[in-house]
Amino acid sequence: ATVDDLPTPIGFGLVEALSSHHEDADARRIKYTFHGRAAKPRVDRFYANQMPLKGWQLVERKASLGTYTLQFTKNDERCDVRITTALGIARNRTSITVRVEPIDSDSLIPNLNILTD
Repeated sequence: ATVDDLPTPIGFGLVEALSSHHEDADARRIKYTFHGRAAKPRVDRFYANQMPLKGWQLVERKASLGTYTLQFTKNDERCDVRITTALGIARNRTSITVRVEPIDSDSLIPNLNILTD
C-alpha cells in the first residue's frame, strides 16, 4: 500500500516491480511507479494542486521533451515526481515515478563534495 501523504490520481495503479518502500526510525526512502491513462499535463496539474494539500511545498516545476517534473519539500524530506510516457507493453499509458528521500546537503547541492575534498 502507498502512504497517506502521497496522493495518486484516480485510475493509476502501482507497478510493484518498479516500486520500493523503506522506512526506519530516521527516514523514509520511497520509490513508487504508477501507470494509468490520464494525459501528462493533467497529471502534472493533479500533483501541483494535491501535494500542497498534503503538506508538501512546491520547489520546482518544469516540462521538457514530454517529461514533466515536480519537486516538493516537507520538513526534512524531498519528493520528486516524474511524469513520462510508459515504455514497453504499457507504452500508450502515462507513467508516474514518485520518489521520497531525506533532504541531506547532497540532494540540494549536487556538487557539494567537490568543495569539501
